[in-house]
Amino acid sequence: CSEGDGQTEKIILETQTVHSTLPQYMPQEPAPQHVPQESAPTAREAPVVEDREVEKKTPGPPAPGPGWIAQGPVPVPEEFRITLTKTAERTKLGMDVDKHAGGANVKILKIKEDGLVADYNKMALQSGQPEIKARYEIMEINGVTGHPKSMVDVIAESDVLNLTIYTGKK
Repeated sequence: CSEGDGQTEKIILETQTVHSTLPQYMPQEPAPQHVPQESAPTAREAPVVEDREVEKKTPGPPAPGPGWIAQGPVPVPEEFRITLTKTAERTKLGMDVDKHAGGANVKILKIKEDGLVADYNKMALQSGQPEIKARYEIMEINGVTGHPKSMVDVIAESDVLNLTIYTGKK
C-alpha cells in the first residue's frame, strides 16, 4: 500500500527485555513502605511484550497550511463551487467566455494571466483545490442558472460571485 492512501497495513512488533539503570534526571518511583530504602532495586526491567501483529492505519496527506503545496494532480470533481470577490484593484474575472454557444451554461474559452480567476487558480494550486480551466462551464452564478446572457450580466453587476463550475469529469 502506498503512503497516505488511508489503507491499513500490518506491522510486526518485536520487543525484548531491557535492563537499565534509571538516569539521574528522572525521578524514581518511591519504594513501597514495607521495603527499606537501601534494598530498593537500582535497575528496572521493562515489561516484556510478546511478538504480535498490530494493525496500523497509515496517515493520510498532511492538512493544507501555510507553505503547503499540493503534490501530484488534484482530483477533479464533476462540479465545484467557489466564491470570488471583486476589489477596487481587481474588478475583472480575467477570462474569455462564450454566452452564445447554446445550452444552459456559460462556456469558459480562456483564462487570462491577470484577474480574479488567475488569483484563485494560484491559491487552488497551493491548497489542493481544483483550478478553473478553459473548456469548463459555469452552471450557476449567484443563483442564476439556465440563461447564459443573464448569468454574464450578473458577473458585471455583482461584487461577490458565487459560481458553480462544471468540469465534465466524472
